[in-house]
Amino acid sequence: MGVVVQMKKGFTLIEMLVVLAIMMLMMTMGMVAFMDWGKSTAMKGAMLDIKSAITSTRQWAITKRMKTSFLYTNFTDAVSERGSYMIKDSNGDMVGNVGYLPKGVKFDMTGGEEACIEFKSDGSGTWGDTARHVIIMNKGFTNEMTVYPLTGRSKQTRQE
Repeated sequence: MGVVVQMKKGFTLIEMLVVLAIMMLMMTMGMVAFMDWGKSTAMKGAMLDIKSAITSTRQWAITKRMKTSFLYTNFTDAVSERGSYMIKDSNGDMVGNVGYLPKGVKFDMTGGEEACIEFKSDGSGTWGDTARHVIIMNKGFTNEMTVYPLTGRSKQTRQE
């Protein structure tokens, strides 16, 4: 009479550890890609907000027939450094609310601590013939908005 040996079906400990290691590696790569995607999305949203504010500044100047300024700067709060901007008319009154960039997104302020883009009552810029550049940065990402003086048109010209 022969002895029948019945094998149990299942995975060995080594097989389980290999699968677990592969899953952890895939999750790590996915998290890195997701974090970069979040930063990129924050930058795109900030550029849209800035473009909207510059367009609103120009529209206010035309509608109210007065010089209107788009002012922007960086500040540091308890969490991080980030940019803020506001619109002011020629009387110094603020138009609307102060706008804030997402945390960690800031303006390139190499020219000073505060910058201004001012529009005349006809909607043209007051800064001459050269286009103005508004640059925002966030940990390796850089976006640039160009504002043209004659038409006041704003356009995203660089994204890295």
